[in-house]
Amino acid sequence: MNEPVETSTLPKTLIPAKNMQVENKIPPTSPETPHRKSKGIDPKVALASAFTLLGACSSLGLAATNQSIQQEIALSGANALVEHSGSMNPLISAAAMTINWASSLKYNLDTSENVDVKENPHYRPLIAQVEGALSEYEKNGRKATYIKSKDFRNEEYYKKAVKDILADPKIKAGEEDVSTLGIRADIAISKLFDAMPKQALDAFGFSNDRQNFFITLVIPLSGTFQRAYEAAEVPLDYRETKPNDKIINAKLSKEIEKDILLTKRFVEEEVQKNNGKPVSAAKILEYFLEKNAGRLDQSLWDVTIFLKFMARSYQGDGKYFGSDLSVATKWTADHILDEFSKVLPYDNLTDNPANKDLYLINRTGSAYHSYNFAALLNILPSFVLKIGGATRGVFYMSAQGPIKVATDLDQLTSLDQINTLASSRMQK
Repeated sequence: MNEPVETSTLPKTLIPAKNMQVENKIPPTSPETPHRKSKGIDPKVALASAFTLLGACSSLGLAATNQSIQQEIALSGANALVEHSGSMNPLISAAAMTINWASSLKYNLDTSENVDVKENPHYRPLIAQVEGALSEYEKNGRKATYIKSKDFRNEEYYKKAVKDILADPKIKAGEEDVSTLGIRADIAISKLFDAMPKQALDAFGFSNDRQNFFITLVIPLSGTFQRAYEAAEVPLDYRETKPNDKIINAKLSKEIEKDILLTKRFVEEEVQKNNGKPVSAAKILEYFLEKNAGRLDQSLWDVTIFLKFMARSYQGDGKYFGSDLSVATKWTADHILDEFSKVLPYDNLTDNPANKDLYLINRTGSAYHSYNFAALLNILPSFVLKIGGATRGVFYMSAQGPIKVATDLDQLTSLDQINTLASSRMQK
């Protein structure tokens, strides 16, 4: 069963003020400004304050790339990682709710928008999607399995890394540096990346990296990777030994393409069975659980890879990795049900890039973003993913729009439950 999201009590920084008057259908409010201190700052309060301020400012058309606010988020996240071992779900939920509210406020104040920010009737938390797919796979007595990567490091490892980084005198900011609390957050984050095992760092960067070839589209944690390498009779450590062999690369590319097109055909057939309506990505997870003999870890990565390819690289059968995303976007919107956004689902969106919240190409990325968070659980602990995902969301607020960031934040709140679900299927 899904745990209820805690929304009845909000951090103080999320309590509405009385100095902004709006129509009655939206509560009057104005988030408080983050209060900075040189020491003794409560990381949860700082993080909540910064999220609230940035979400509201971005949605209201104000400066969304204020570097000091970005660094407040990054540093507060690092402090929270060290000082708080409890779940941050209520905080992240409150941030997502505030950002969605601020978006509604903008559209009601700006008469040129004329947008009804209506709720998405198809919304399902990510945990519900994963539970549904597992239930279907296991209903006949089968049991899914889950394996953590050999490069997985627990929360204590990352806490120690952050403590060591924050104690390093090299990250102290000079007078000319843009900084928060006297810390060069950019250097601190770079050092944290250095502390990650290589496979963990590669996996963490997958969502942002633009893939231009099939052999770089898949990563070793996925079932697609294993199937392609086995079919091409290529050693699994090939990338570390002969990564530039043209003949082997061609064989691998052919196998990966074949795997993806088989999945595409499966989804298209499911849409036909559904009277031409989009289907849940959980159907794709069920499909990969079958292909991977119940390996949940590999299947979550396979869903992520497939959804990202179809949303960002597909140009039509036989045409891939171009810069025109119109075909990829249309395929995704026509075939993948938007269960990810709480407001403004895909069928409310347009091809106009002027407004990121309404831009279909931008918003269809939420599907692979969501499954990417879940897939990363076999290489990074959930608390690190929440900090990293929240910080990344703030950095990309102006480029991706507040509603997409709020959608990503909402998916982060499912990670603890997904991790518990997956861990219960780990082989002893």
